Amino acid sequence: MRQQARQGGVFYYEWPAHSRGWRMRSLRSFARWAQRKGIPLFSIRIDGCMYGLRSLSGATLLQKPWKIWTNDSRLEALGSVCNRQHRAQFLHAPIQGSRQTEATSYYPERLVDALIQHWGLR
Repeated sequence: MRQQARQGGVFYYEWPAHSRGWRMRSLRSFARWAQRKGIPLFSIRIDGCMYGLRSLSGATLLQKPWKIWTNDSRLEALGSVCNRQHRAQFLHAPIQGSRQTEATSYYPERLVDALIQHWGLR
């Protein structure tokens, strides 16, 4: 990410929002470096349920929180934290430690479409 930022490029770094990886020394070091260099660092949260992420059976929504670090301020428009006002149901299926983990190993189609539009690829 440093090289991308040094060259004036846009970077994106994504992981599950609550991953221990966000506490890695290298990421904390990058955040300090970006601040010293005046490079904006936006932390964007996206909950899968807000983009239609569903359980393996398709019956329930999965919240799956992702976090993205980027210097692309426009991506903030895609950030969407669960508002718990889903039409069909209010509860989310549990993910961690369940078979549902497989269902969260990809991005939901609505999120992919939003990213494609964001980047002007369609």
